[in-house]
Amino acid sequence: MWSINSLLPAIVPTRVVVYSWKVPEDAGPAPADEQSSRMYFYRSTVSVPRHENVGLAGPIIVTRKGDANPDGTTKGVDRDIVTVFQVYNENETPANFANLADARINTTELFRSVINGYSWCSVPKLEMVAGEKVRWHIGGLGSEEGLHNFHWHGNLLRRHGMVADQFQAVPGSTLTADMLTDNPGAWMFHCHVNEHLDKGMIAVFTVKPPPA
Repeated sequence: MWSINSLLPAIVPTRVVVYSWKVPEDAGPAPADEQSSRMYFYRSTVSVPRHENVGLAGPIIVTRKGDANPDGTTKGVDRDIVTVFQVYNENETPANFANLADARINTTELFRSVINGYSWCSVPKLEMVAGEKVRWHIGGLGSEEGLHNFHWHGNLLRRHGMVADQFQAVPGSTLTADMLTDNPGAWMFHCHVNEHLDKGMIAVFTVKPPPA
């Protein structure tokens, strides 16, 4: 059980610390949930806005008891993909003043709409093979600008018994959905919030044809 007394001191530069967690059964999906794994965020709490805006956050995948392979992958799933949508605000980074002192910095473009830190279709390794069951773990970080509508082209996903190609999330939340890849091709995956789409919050995932 978390309490204020469980807070640990900040980790200073060059220090290495190993954390171990006890994962209770209720941290994973419930027995009736369609997806057997789910995603949480870990992040620095020294200064959440400043550290999130330099990418100091990441995923933790928790699998329902009995549904994980020895290597930690999920049974019955061919591929896990994690994507995090975020609008980076350069004004909120620890290096803000140092960056502004650099004459090469374009101070009129201090917001970056990214997926996994990349924009404009440059996210790497979003590849799969037709017929695979692909589990997508998706989340969003940020503030009021972090409302997202996730949209996949070309293939559908299942979540909570519903088949769809779009889901929504608020900042700090995550969702998990399964894609049965039945339509080969290179397909767009993006946020459907107009400002984010216009600023490059777009990726391409590739479904390769099955082996001959």
